[in-house]
Amino acid sequence: MKAANKKGLIATLVVVGLGAAAYFLFLRNKDGRGGGGGGVTDELDAKMLPIANAIFDAMNGYGTGNDTIENQLKKLTTKSEWDALVRAFGTRTISSGTWNVFQDDFTGTLSDCLNDELDSSELERVNQILSKIGVSI
Repeated sequence: MKAANKKGLIATLVVVGLGAAAYFLFLRNKDGRGGGGGGVTDELDAKMLPIANAIFDAMNGYGTGNDTIENQLKKLTTKSEWDALVRAFGTRTISSGTWNVFQDDFTGTLSDCLNDELDSSELERVNQILSKIGVSI
């Protein structure tokens, strides 16, 4: 192989390698959900991210998946897990549904979104679940 070809090949591999590293670094720090998602900072936050995403999905769009929200919150066993869930959720925008002229989208933290989405009896059930770990919203 000629020296010029070797230099070109090495340069190409370096560029591809740097591009791949940047791509995977970007993916690792991004949850891909509306409104920016949370800043996952440690292992516990990462463990809570699927729960945060499931709760987001249950609230996003038309209707609210109350059973899903309750079932996800029942997975929490400590206040530290709640705190990690709040961080993993971050601030997100909950859509009221495509073409829904009766309600605007809502942006907020996990507690804000739950308070906006759930009626008083649903909030009471959520608070009963959370009271077992010393949390109330």
